Amino acid sequence: ETMWAVLSSADGAYHIELCDENGEVCVRLTGLTARFLEEETEGKPLLLQPKWQESPPGEGGGQAESFRYVTLYGGMNAEDINGAVCAADGEGPIEDRYDACAAELSAIVKRLIKEKQKGKTLIQLLVPDRGEDNVLAGLAAFLKTAHLEHPKLYGQVIQADPDESASALLAKLKENRAHPEQAEIRYEAGKRLVRNWRHLPAPQSGTVPWKDEGVYLLTGGAGGIGLIFAEEIASRVKNAVLVLTGRAEALDEERSARLRRLEATGARVLYQPVDVTDRTAVIALVRGIQEEHGTLDGIIHGAGVIADNYILNQTENERKTVMAPKVKGLINLDEAAKDVRLDFFILFSSLAGGMGNPGQAGYAAANAFMDVYAARRNRLVRDNKRSGQTLSVNWPLWEEGGMRVDKETERLMYEQTGMKAMRSASGIQALYAAFASG
Repeated sequence: ETMWAVLSSADGAYHIELCDENGEVCVRLTGLTARFLEEETEGKPLLLQPKWQESPPGEGGGQAESFRYVTLYGGMNAEDINGAVCAADGEGPIEDRYDACAAELSAIVKRLIKEKQKGKTLIQLLVPDRGEDNVLAGLAAFLKTAHLEHPKLYGQVIQADPDESASALLAKLKENRAHPEQAEIRYEAGKRLVRNWRHLPAPQSGTVPWKDEGVYLLTGGAGGIGLIFAEEIASRVKNAVLVLTGRAEALDEERSARLRRLEATGARVLYQPVDVTDRTAVIALVRGIQEEHGTLDGIIHGAGVIADNYILNQTENERKTVMAPKVKGLINLDEAAKDVRLDFFILFSSLAGGMGNPGQAGYAAANAFMDVYAARRNRLVRDNKRSGQTLSVNWPLWEEGGMRVDKETERLMYEQTGMKAMRSASGIQALYAAFASG
């Protein structure tokens, strides 16, 4: 009947202990942060950027002794770890390995759900901290979604040196079991890092990625957001060539009318039905653009498919259908344009990729793949194996465009999270700010 709240703060977060009248701690909340979103974002978007921060293994910690563990590894020397399951054998195209690992995770999560574990279960996935297999780190989004759907399931993706011994890797697994709430961990130069989000101040520069007479490819460009950015490019620069692709053989009258209005501004607009998961078709598309227009200056990859379902009920076909355009489609585009002197390669990801989202495990994993692949491609740019700044943006819901919800869902989202569907002008401003940040 009598409670005391003891409040303290450290590292930008609050820590609250609820105690009874004798000082016994009944509830402990740690790492609580709060923002007044409306005040901060009125008229401008709030931008967050992922950042790896040092977090020594002795700090914080959960109830490790109450957990059972499932360990997987991809491309790691972990065969000798007792009970570890190989989720990717390091052979074949990376998109197939990513899909195989997602399938393995899905099967394990379904089995654990059906077993109705009384205690908590921690799934740990070991991935290399470098090389092609590092993109498996994107599967953290699948595990975050699994936790949101079933709170007794926790997931961690741990990036470590693939050449380490099994005993060294086992030690890392054990020390991270005390931190089940930390979903993404990386080891670098002997330090343990965790992935968080930091506020990115919007730069003052008005620089835009487009240029006069630029030639741009927009996959999914006939969809909502793609068309919004096509219109933005046409309004910003003179005589742009916009090649829009989609799965439909022909556009409906509304979209056709919008394209005609675009051409009236001086832009040249072309629509081509292309399945981005078809490598031959994508190679032919990129080659055809170069032959007809003499160049290709930038790519916006916005193609995607949604087939929402909880992990327990999602079929393999549903998961593959959702993941293919963003995983295989991205790789096809990158391979087809690897020798093209691009100014940029912009990827339209989703908040689901950064934070997970109930009912969207496959979609979350697909978007997170784009995020980690963007980092990989920027490394290739630094090594002169690609050209053009790569940027992946985790979009929220938009007021217009393909990422829309009904009014009731929008109201509930605002009541529960303080988030509103984003206006097109804010989204465009956010893209410019993110691109200018480097």
